[in-house]
Amino acid sequence: MRFLGTVLFALFLLPLYPGNFGNPANPRNQVSSKSPARRIVWEGIQVNQFSEREVNRFLAFKGASYNAQHLPEYFESVKLPHGTTAVNAEISDPVYINLTEQEEALVKITDTELKVTSAIGYSRKEPYALIGFLPIRKNPNSGKLEKLISFNLKLNPVTAVAAGGKLKPNHHEIHAASSVLATGNWYKIGVTQDGVYKISYTFLKNLGLNVSTLDPRNIRIYGNGGGQLPYANSAFRRDDLTENAIYVTSDSIGKLTKADYVLFYGQGPTRWSYLPASCPLFQHSVNLYSDTTYYFITTDLGPGKRIQRQASLTSATPVNVTSFDDYAYTEGDAVNLIQSGRRWYGDNFDIITSYSYSYSFSNIDASSPANVKVDLLSRYSAPPPNDFSTYQVTCGAASQLIQPPGVATTLYYGDYAAEASICFPVTSPVSPVTVNISLQTPDAVGWLNYIEVNVRRLLQMSGDQMPFRDSKSVGTGNVAQYNLAIGVRDTVWEVSDPANVRQQATTLNGGTLQFSLAADSLRQFIAFSGNSFYTPVAAGFIPNQDLHALPQADMVIVTNPLFWNAATTLANF
Repeated sequence: MRFLGTVLFALFLLPLYPGNFGNPANPRNQVSSKSPARRIVWEGIQVNQFSEREVNRFLAFKGASYNAQHLPEYFESVKLPHGTTAVNAEISDPVYINLTEQEEALVKITDTELKVTSAIGYSRKEPYALIGFLPIRKNPNSGKLEKLISFNLKLNPVTAVAAGGKLKPNHHEIHAASSVLATGNWYKIGVTQDGVYKISYTFLKNLGLNVSTLDPRNIRIYGNGGGQLPYANSAFRRDDLTENAIYVTSDSIGKLTKADYVLFYGQGPTRWSYLPASCPLFQHSVNLYSDTTYYFITTDLGPGKRIQRQASLTSATPVNVTSFDDYAYTEGDAVNLIQSGRRWYGDNFDIITSYSYSYSFSNIDASSPANVKVDLLSRYSAPPPNDFSTYQVTCGAASQLIQPPGVATTLYYGDYAAEASICFPVTSPVSPVTVNISLQTPDAVGWLNYIEVNVRRLLQMSGDQMPFRDSKSVGTGNVAQYNLAIGVRDTVWEVSDPANVRQQATTLNGGTLQFSLAADSLRQFIAFSGNSFYTPVAAGFIPNQDLHALPQADMVIVTNPLFWNAATTLANF
């Protein structure tokens, strides 16, 4: 888990940019087909002097924000009509003036048009347009660099309207009046990896439930799966806890016995995304703030949601699936280079210049190439043309070089180190897949960010639980017939939608378990023998809570008890 330290921070419900932005009372922040002219007041070249020899010069205007190239950007938030789901922003009537020779020396751009970005943000459940752009361009006729001094802004909001002219609700407009945790008795459990988890009679008893009077039909499990919540307020997220479909052995009896248990599919904090046009196809994302995903149990809301059976399709020409995609990764979190931010790194290439990483896969398909991606960070300074460091990556017969650019290690500003990555195929892979990384530049210092390995495996049952998915069968109108080689009659769940797991109907044909489903999109499954399950971590009883019922806040302060007095002073201010 990433250790973030003891911090005090403020989370604003709407980004507040420098200058006269984010103010719904300001007439200029109301949407219109053509709003009043904006003016940019440039303030010439600003200077930050760190020492006698280290000086940073940059362009500035009133209210500017700065990008990674130290160029000033314009930002503004504009209130939109209720129900707006998207917005396009256009600039009209622009007025430019040329940059001076001294200013031109600080700017390296080739764009002849302003690139305006727009997104939807929310404050107090109301939509705002978030507009941003770099107000500098190269004149397409003269080739001179110009800066924008005035312009008009036109916004084109899009509102979702259903039949009959009524506003169509979207996920930003539907908010629960009260949390499911507001009433009843609730118990918290944690999982650390994807898989089928078992909750036994003894586990429920130790968790604090009165198992002697418990009606198993009323057992419910809530949770929103694994992964980290998005940073952007405009991104989709569940409004409240979602009930998950589960399996309970004694549902039909109405009384829990010591032999009874509950099965549910749990997701760990690390998620994998399927990106068809990328290398590799499957890429991971860790949760920077937790190494555990939590679920919640209650028995006070009546009969719960249960896993339903899903029929197999019939197709005259299905795509036969006999192998599947699997993956693994390494991502360390030992070093935070500048003691700031969310970026953490693993093994250090310095005194130790070479590392090996091995990944074991059962029944690997040697006829399909594996894909390996390595991402690392390097700190190195040298004059051109050798102003880069070199790292060699080998896997099987494949060998590649990663060459991050150099950085100015003597300056107090700019990048501390440079990041670079490479992704390459490995033919005829064997298990374990071993990735070797070695530093080739003596004076460089490096840090591993992550390694991702994608392989194909034969669709043969291995172990007591085996997740699988097949990217090769995905296509519009396709039907995939999965042929799972087994030793006993295993159970298959489709877990594409973790909250609505389905038990897949299968046919046993010799030693192969078969079923067919539409393959218009990637589907996820897990097969299990029933001999062994994962056990969740018991966190215990939790008090009732109802964040949904709290009044709207202008600012939320999250603090450690050590800083309570300071946080209270800030809140009062």
